[in-house]
Amino acid sequence: MKNVIMTSLMLALSYMGIAQAECIQTPQSSWITQACYYTVTTDIYMNRKRYIFCGIPYTTFLDLVNAPSPGKYYYAMIKGKYNCW
Repeated sequence: MKNVIMTSLMLALSYMGIAQAECIQTPQSSWITQACYYTVTTDIYMNRKRYIFCGIPYTTFLDLVNAPSPGKYYYAMIKGKYNCW
């Protein structure tokens, strides 16, 4: 239910021009396949599931998608630090 609410919020914000999305594939990782940065949230796709994080700085997002191992970067820099609820 929370993912549905966050998705609806992001769609509404993007239609108003407030939230812009930038999605980047991570072919160097078999676990993290894509990450999408929005003004308010960041979606990270792990094992074909979407996880939503809040407050990830844009530079952290770029470091994640450009890391030699996005999975290791996720565990070291993101996990447990940017939960939305």
